Amino acid sequence: MPRSISTALKNHKAQDLTTVCKCWKIRRADGAVEGWTEHDVAIPYDGVSYQPLPAGTPSNYGQRADLSAANLDIEMAYGAGTESLLRGGAYDYAEVWTFEINWADPGQGILKLAYGRLGEVDIGDDQARGEVRGLAQLLATLIGDVYTPECRASLGDSECKIDLSPFTHSGSVDTAASSRVFTISGAAAGKAAGYYAYGQITFTSGANSGLSMQVESYAAVETVSLIEPLPFAVAGGDTFTIRRGCDRRLETCRAFVSAALQGGGSTEGAGLGNRKNFRGCPGLPGLDMAFNVPANQNWTSG
Repeated sequence: MPRSISTALKNHKAQDLTTVCKCWKIRRADGAVEGWTEHDVAIPYDGVSYQPLPAGTPSNYGQRADLSAANLDIEMAYGAGTESLLRGGAYDYAEVWTFEINWADPGQGILKLAYGRLGEVDIGDDQARGEVRGLAQLLATLIGDVYTPECRASLGDSECKIDLSPFTHSGSVDTAASSRVFTISGAAAGKAAGYYAYGQITFTSGANSGLSMQVESYAAVETVSLIEPLPFAVAGGDTFTIRRGCDRRLETCRAFVSAALQGGGSTEGAGLGNRKNFRGCPGLPGLDMAFNVPANQNWTSG
């Protein structure tokens, strides 16, 4: 693929000795833009200051002429301020632009190398590792609906049409057994067992402020269990909002009876609830049906 390059930078790269380095511009999931470079001092370019990669070890960028996905691995150390962003998913699927620049004369422009997105970010031992995947990676993604007995919609989305505001409640942590299991109090408390199962909790204060996690189970004794531990310790008094979940079964969908909870829709009748927006196929046979064999009554001789 042809790449544009200024005459000045092209002439510089043709020299025996160059002052060229790689840079990465990253647009995180929260919209913030930051820049990193393999050089040992910051490089200003186009309104972004590209900071030296802290203890980073970027791999060579591989790109082929076929449709196989190009990739680049970046490992870097991180501090306490970055840890919450990493564990909170701010870098997941972030946009990444890779280019070369003359650090001695940024005014010569850049040589664009690649555009891609970060894959899953691995975190551990004060080191983070991310893989930059090229656009060809999208060709490996299957596109289409998967037919399942359970609903394919997510509670409250444009297909489900349930208004989540009546099912979203505020509360605070009472006591915490761990960063995954704790008891709650406030308006969120007092719900029936299982009410928040498969729902989502978002902390509004404390060490986990701004982070969200799926709820695994909720007991009538006001105990919330999360599907995974939060990255930071949960303490009594931490505030949050929590919303009801859905197990995606038709029986659960029928429990929503009020027209006001259907995004302006109307009920089909008493007891039918939100069934008209159900996106599952409850009559779909399971895999065990593949092992059934036809009966042989029609093949017996007369």
